Amino acid sequence: MTRTYDPAPPLSRADMPRDFAISLHGYTQGRTTRIPEDRGPAQDMDGFDPDYRNVVDYIVRITHKIWEEKSVGYIYDTYAHNSKVTDDFGLQYGRDKIVADTLHTINAFPDVRLFADEVVWAGNDETGFRTSHRCLIMGHNTGYSRFGPPTGRKTAVWCVADCVA
Repeated sequence: MTRTYDPAPPLSRADMPRDFAISLHGYTQGRTTRIPEDRGPAQDMDGFDPDYRNVVDYIVRITHKIWEEKSVGYIYDTYAHNSKVTDDFGLQYGRDKIVADTLHTINAFPDVRLFADEVVWAGNDETGFRTSHRCLIMGHNTGYSRFGPPTGRKTAVWCVADCVA
């Protein structure tokens, strides 16, 4: 399914969360599990897959599904065709480029894991959600990459993903 997105409308004070119930801490409730069975408090999520319980659940689980379950094709269901990513090579434009770069990284680091450190958000299912997702990316370089042959070394890199959903 191809989606086109208009620029996100501005948020108002009414679009800000009223408390911290829907937060990474609220999601995991202090447990060490990364994706809890109950997936945190419910939030209106019209227009999203009904399997997602709230915006934090959405961000954590699509990240897990794409990177750790290696469902890279899910990017076509969850990213706009004109998505932008800034990485170590600068601004990357387009969903197809994001798919290619994701496959490249998974090939270079097949055991890659992304540990959510925090998800901050505003908005709702009518005006759209704005999220900022900070995570630690860890894996071993056992595959070839644009940087050269595999080194076998472990890497740990912090990442911040700012998104509109």
